[in-house]
Amino acid sequence: MITPLVRALDFLVSKSNHAQFKRYTLEWLEDTEISFQVDLLRVLLCIRDPTTQLPTEINKSIDEFLQFQLNSKLLTDARTLAPKFNLNNKIISVWKGDITTLSNVTAIVNAANSQMLGCFQPSHRCIDNVIHSAAGPGLRDACYKLMEEQDFRDEPVGTAKITPGFNLLAKYVLHTVGPQIRRGEIPTNVEISQLRQCYLSCLNQLEKLDDKDKSIVFPCISTGLFSFPADLACEIAIDTITEYFSHNSQSSISEVIFNVFTEDDWDLYDNKIKSLKLPQVVTPIKASPETSGNFQIAKSWLKSSKYLIISAGAGLSATVGLDYTSQELFDEHYTNFKKYDLDRLYATIGHNWPNHLIAWSYYFHHYDYISKFPKTQTYQQLLNLTEQYDDYFVATTNADGFFFKNDFDLHKVFNPQGSYDWIQCSNKCTPDSYTRFGPIVEKVKPFIDPKTNLLPDESYIPHCDRCGAEMILCLRGGNYFNDKPFTAGKLGYKSFLNKIIKENAQATIIELGVGLNTPSVLRWPNEELVTNHPINFKLIRVGYGPSGSIPLELFNEDKATVIQGEISSVVDKLCN
Repeated sequence: MITPLVRALDFLVSKSNHAQFKRYTLEWLEDTEISFQVDLLRVLLCIRDPTTQLPTEINKSIDEFLQFQLNSKLLTDARTLAPKFNLNNKIISVWKGDITTLSNVTAIVNAANSQMLGCFQPSHRCIDNVIHSAAGPGLRDACYKLMEEQDFRDEPVGTAKITPGFNLLAKYVLHTVGPQIRRGEIPTNVEISQLRQCYLSCLNQLEKLDDKDKSIVFPCISTGLFSFPADLACEIAIDTITEYFSHNSQSSISEVIFNVFTEDDWDLYDNKIKSLKLPQVVTPIKASPETSGNFQIAKSWLKSSKYLIISAGAGLSATVGLDYTSQELFDEHYTNFKKYDLDRLYATIGHNWPNHLIAWSYYFHHYDYISKFPKTQTYQQLLNLTEQYDDYFVATTNADGFFFKNDFDLHKVFNPQGSYDWIQCSNKCTPDSYTRFGPIVEKVKPFIDPKTNLLPDESYIPHCDRCGAEMILCLRGGNYFNDKPFTAGKLGYKSFLNKIIKENAQATIIELGVGLNTPSVLRWPNEELVTNHPINFKLIRVGYGPSGSIPLELFNEDKATVIQGEISSVVDKLCN
């Protein structure tokens, strides 16, 4: 059955002038992974010419899907934000997160470009793209009409226009064009005045609305791609709001929220607000993310199930600090290995090392690093969650051993991709040619150069005590992989699934951070389980991007649901 989303994609592809999309037939689109369809929709809407009118049915299909996406997100109620401060009987606060997930706000501000039609570059991680992607094609169409009224002349810097929010949580969007400078340059007095005017123009537009108790959310206007210095932009933003309310005590605007993207920006705004020494406002509602419809579905499944399955991918490791995509982590903890054309842990997988000595030096260093990770709140919450069920099992592609570190029963964990805890004979000379890596690391550590992290010489490289061949990490990557250390886990997991089916009991699979690197290991088997045994298994998929998307037919058939959000936050709310 062709879904409405696929039909919408097919229409958008047919209207696109980009040659790269011409090979995407309706049948081909139907067979693609849902995460690809989601991203393709984002790209096609981003590059869509606003003169191309969407048929009513296509528009409806897109809006319905965007509402589904909204219901999948972990939301934050603006009323719960803390700390909040009293500024001349108005409230100001700072919040770090996705501006499209903040509920109970009147308007959000879009840092637009002078065309005022949205960003047409899908690769740009700008707020213009974020807002238009979540709002849907209606937002671009509304902007197009506004620009048509001024004969498509560029919007002047410092002004603001207002549109409905369409599929956003906010009722309105205020679009303002901030000053753009060259990176590294110092803003002129004119540019400083223009940025200040952006804030004033948005406030003035909001004042014209009849809504009561109006609230507005400002991003960091003109920073990022527009290169305005973040520290100066922060000063201008807060000083402008402070001055505005000092002269407009009868303003109809009751609250201003500064939305930041980075930790550095958070520190800037938090310190600036605190420097004003304003009285703190008691938050009337406890600070807790608002739950969406999908979240409530997930909670009900967890509550009604007899058994629990935790299915974990790289996203779970990342949420507790072991992010294989992080350049910052590699810079801090793997500095000595950057010289080998490496910038993140993912790059080490299958890397062509200069020689075996350097490769093993990295393996020793990596094992030592991950072995020092402390127990984490997220894993401990999952462990506590297992106590609510008659039994549980863990299936994880993560090789880091974090489940064992956090006191999960080792007899209830299956590692289909292997583990850093084991090394094996590269020749796989016998089924038993493997051993624990940890004791070897501890024995050799005193001889490793602390400045270079290098082993003294090749004599420290582990070799098989049966055939003398060099050992390798016991990780799946080819026919050489020895899965015997994980056979008990494999059989235990299979027996666990069969027990659930035989009892005709219900189990919930909570899938955390499982993307498309190895979908045939966990992701697709989980989908097959709920498809083939809908009475026995329900799937809760948690994460961002591919890790936060499910086939729509599984959701519509009440077999699976999805929660898009930071895994640690979702786990915290599901477990409490």
